[in-house]
Amino acid sequence: MPAAAQLTASTSRPGGGAAAPALRQPEAVWTFDETTTGNDILWTSPTSVDPTATNFLVLFEITRVDVTAVVIFPITVDVTDQVPPDQLSNGANLAGPAPITIFQSAVVFPAPPEPITVGATIDVGIDAQGSGRLTATNITLGTAEVPSPFGTVNAPITAIRIAGSVAVIPLPWLPLPLQ
Repeated sequence: MPAAAQLTASTSRPGGGAAAPALRQPEAVWTFDETTTGNDILWTSPTSVDPTATNFLVLFEITRVDVTAVVIFPITVDVTDQVPPDQLSNGANLAGPAPITIFQSAVVFPAPPEPITVGATIDVGIDAQGSGRLTATNITLGTAEVPSPFGTVNAPITAIRIAGSVAVIPLPWLPLPLQ
């Protein structure tokens, strides 16, 4: 059994027989694909990692951001290329044990004093049980310039979709800095 694995539950074997111990994930890659029309987003990972780790190596990547606006009919536009690159992917070594915060900030696009196109308070972390969590609250959907049969028009945003992944590797030691 890997040193990072931890017994968490028992599962039955296919075909019956004695129960085999289930293992907590020694590392995890969690994908998310969430859409909101302005309601809060509350997402929890389907698996967990060892929450007692000394450190967590965390990497995240946002692979898609779409906005849906209504001109005469709904139009969905991929706006991923408009998100600053440092907000699309990043990583960090964070001290454990869990719970830990990976990212917590109010995000507003575009930056003030421009009128808000999309805004939210984003919180990403690992809870005390080792599960990943993503919440988006205080969501504001403004207007955006979108293509239409009449050219580019300023239209109200009715939904936003964000998709990506978070990779978490619990570490029982503090890793040495990379040279």
